[in-house]
Amino acid sequence: NSTGAITESGAITQAAGAAAASFTAGANAITLTQNNDFTGAVVLSNSGANNVSLTNAVATVLGVSGVGSGTLTVNSTGAITESGAITQAAGAGNTTFNAGANAITLTQNNDLTGTVVLSNSGANNVSLTNAAATKLGASSVGSGTLTVNSTGAITESGAITQAAGAGAASFSAGANAITLTQANHFTGAVSLSNSGANNVSLTNAVATKLGASSVGSGTLTVTSTGAITQTGAITQAAGAGITTFKAGANAITLTQNNDFTGAVVLSNSGANNVSLTNAVATVLGVSGVGSGTLTVNSTGAITESGAITQAAGAGITTFKAGANA
Repeated sequence: NSTGAITESGAITQAAGAAAASFTAGANAITLTQNNDFTGAVVLSNSGANNVSLTNAVATVLGVSGVGSGTLTVNSTGAITESGAITQAAGAGNTTFNAGANAITLTQNNDLTGTVVLSNSGANNVSLTNAAATKLGASSVGSGTLTVNSTGAITESGAITQAAGAGAASFSAGANAITLTQANHFTGAVSLSNSGANNVSLTNAVATKLGASSVGSGTLTVTSTGAITQTGAITQAAGAGITTFKAGANAITLTQNNDFTGAVVLSNSGANNVSLTNAVATVLGVSGVGSGTLTVNSTGAITESGAITQAAGAGITTFKAGANA
């Protein structure tokens, strides 16, 4: 416990299997950036606009910690886990977790109010749970899964980049909006989950694979620089807003057993096919598609709320409504 700032001029080494290491600095900074070897859970406590930095040369376990509104930076040579929640003061600075070629598992009931930056590499999963609105900063993660569970809305201030061939990226925001509109690079299937009249927006600068998703009655917007496909069905709540898929000069292939209750708007260009399957009545919104084929299969009636425009010389357009109008 220190009345003033805590710094170090040399590394601290704990024996294997050590008990918790606690650092309390009051309204002052904590700067532990030597090549430390903390084998026990590390508890960090300060207040005010004072930064907290921790470097650890082995796997890092974070204990129950309460820090101020400064930045929080954890650099670990090994995996980052936690045995208790981390709480930041309101309006805190960036929170950065860097685990190298190891996993990041922050699944306690955290209250991270600052922008969260996640960094790892390799086939190592990243999981973040936050009991408040979650702001994601520019992050670069490996080819493992990426899971973000938030009690509040999910937004981002910088793009998220997954390594090639990554696992699923899942975002769950409860009864809140999901707004991921930076130039992201999601290479894994993206699953989106929220509820209520809250919008969901996803922008991806590469081909986009959508995983099984369940969203509320707000709008759903997917904008992709590459083709849009899906590995699981998308389900909207009853009476949902407009659902928009934009794939630029690429194909749109949504052929799972989807449940789109809002008007579906489809947008692409070039000789790229567009396919939509819907397990309920289908309402098509104002759409502009390229010169590929256009196929709509619906378990219910097919209607439109706006005109559909195909490029000149387009391929076959097929509408199947089963025993419906």
